Amino acid sequence: MNKINNCATSVSNLPVFPLPVFILPGGKMRLRIFEARYLKMIGIASSSQGFVITSSMTSSEGTSSMISSEGESHKQFTWGSLVTIEDFAQGHDGILEVDVSCTALVRLRNVTIDKDSLHFADTEVFAHWSEQAREDSFVRQSLAPTLADIISRDAMLSSLYTEQISDEPAWVIARWLELLPVAASVKANFVIEQSFEQAKAFVKSIIYK
Repeated sequence: MNKINNCATSVSNLPVFPLPVFILPGGKMRLRIFEARYLKMIGIASSSQGFVITSSMTSSEGTSSMISSEGESHKQFTWGSLVTIEDFAQGHDGILEVDVSCTALVRLRNVTIDKDSLHFADTEVFAHWSEQAREDSFVRQSLAPTLADIISRDAMLSSLYTEQISDEPAWVIARWLELLPVAASVKANFVIEQSFEQAKAFVKSIIYK
């Protein structure tokens, strides 16, 4: 697996979904959508090239922060996860459930907001270690089997990852980062392109502490 990302290098005017979650290329997630503006977003994304999930913003003073439920209009989104819709269905409670898959990490530029308070941005793909093939016997022999076992035992995860779970080291570490119960602001440290070794060390420090 040499490249997970096969999307365009840049796409203009994609919907942006502010959400304090962390998802890397190759990762999957189930979203529950109920606000009118985000139902509109799903409609747009289903007929275009997807949408962006972001938890990263920069304030007008230039300092970085993670999103909250307030103050979005005073901050500027900086990067996010470009996702495409894989499936959707109505949950038992009537709320729309949407399965998405991350195809790339993107920088966000020219962010705008429409009359329904839905954000849009121009996007530019940037490289990430989770997309690069590499060898690591410890990950393949120790972390990969444990991850596969966790996914197989979890009803939602097993419904998202229906194909055989990969033991490719970068893919495994990326999935561990997504699943670990650690703040998204901490995980964001591993968005840097060449931070695989640091990410692996972090995952090991949590699992084997």
